[in-house]
Amino acid sequence: MRNFSNILLTPILLIMALFASCNNPKPDNNGVDSLNLHWTKLGELPPESNQGQATPNPGLAGPVAGISNGYLVVGGGSNFPKGLPWEGGNKAYHRKLYIYRLLNKENGDTALLSPVIGEFPYSIGYPACVSTDTGIVVAGGENETGPLSTVELIHIDKSQLEPQLKITSLPSLPVACSGAMITAMGSKVYLAGGNNANGHTLGQFLLLDLTDTAKGWQPLPELVQPTSFGVLYADQPSHTIYLAGGRKSNVQARTTFYASLFAFNTENQNWEEKANLPYSVSAATGITMQGKLLFFGGDQGETFHQTEDLLLKIAVAKDSTEKRQLTLQKNTLQQHHPGFTRQILAYNPALDQWKPAGKLSFAAQVTTTAIAWQKGVIIPCGEIRAGIRYANIIEGAINPTP
Repeated sequence: MRNFSNILLTPILLIMALFASCNNPKPDNNGVDSLNLHWTKLGELPPESNQGQATPNPGLAGPVAGISNGYLVVGGGSNFPKGLPWEGGNKAYHRKLYIYRLLNKENGDTALLSPVIGEFPYSIGYPACVSTDTGIVVAGGENETGPLSTVELIHIDKSQLEPQLKITSLPSLPVACSGAMITAMGSKVYLAGGNNANGHTLGQFLLLDLTDTAKGWQPLPELVQPTSFGVLYADQPSHTIYLAGGRKSNVQARTTFYASLFAFNTENQNWEEKANLPYSVSAATGITMQGKLLFFGGDQGETFHQTEDLLLKIAVAKDSTEKRQLTLQKNTLQQHHPGFTRQILAYNPALDQWKPAGKLSFAAQVTTTAIAWQKGVIIPCGEIRAGIRYANIIEGAINPTP
């Protein structure tokens, strides 16, 4: 396996950054008493240097994100550094990684330690990311060249005097794809769906055993429906993989948004349809917690579909004046994007039932990865409106019971 990076995490740089002391979102206790989640701003991406001047970090959508050996890794991703889409700006993909040391909540720590900066082997956005005991698996994604088939393992090595960032290659995916979904059950990593180079949504479902990577990605029974940008969960006690929501691209037609939930039993290798979500939604995040599937935010597709409709009209418009008017409508629509649903949902497998579980008390982040951490969740960066990225790192922690 190639070793792309071996970066020293210098302790001198790991000074306390009191991010959580300012601009913390207020906790939202509406409907989450059973989980007792308290939301705070844990940190943010550091400022960028622009011609010698520090400027606020514009944030990242589709970032590399995960936790290895108590370190949060966030980076790669995409944004619009030279103008938003309606201003003529082009999407840029990045390779910089920010590595934060997470603190121990049991000791009363409330912030990240400031980051060390490393690099991914190549620019990347919208990969499928999952944290495992071996490291953070980063599969597929896209960059300026299109969808990627490459898969890397990010590992923070603490075996030496000072921790080091190591990135090694894993077997490539059989098809280059972006917007796929991934989860892990022990050493076994499951990847589902995604969009290929032609923009078609895939129904692939694959397995990679991290203890025997020489076998590569093994095909499993395909998804019930081609899906990208859904949420894939692993429930180890029941040997079940769940796939919630997501969407499917259609040629010269509106994208299909799903409200579906499907369960795959890893022992009998069968897919089964479960209770639908209350609404169709894609690009959400989620984790398993206390035996339930938690589903955070997401795009319900209203502005997404209106934008698609205008793009379809622009594509067939023959009159230049009409084309300009339609483009102006599209740009105005995106510029005034209302943001995404802040609803939190909880699924109870025993009852096969979804219930509202409160609302996020900050702007809902889509196209990112929720990461389970110390009985809570960390959601880094993401997109909060069309074209608008987020630099904040948010944590939902379970308050101690009195």
